Amino acid sequence: MIKNHPFIDGNKRIGTHAMLIFLALNSITLSYNDEDLIDIILKVASNQANESNLYQWIENHQE
Repeated sequence: MIKNHPFIDGNKRIGTHAMLIFLALNSITLSYNDEDLIDIILKVASNQANESNLYQWIENHQE
């Protein structure tokens, strides 16, 4: 969602919430601060981080 821009506005916000809800529904709890989350999402949106980088970020922030 973040990179495909299905919506006029809010793609990063909706993509982020969708990811967090998906993880929560699958009993994956993350520990992060807002700045860390914003950083990885902006990197994904600007092609500075790929899918593998996002998976690694999730693994590094699991409780």
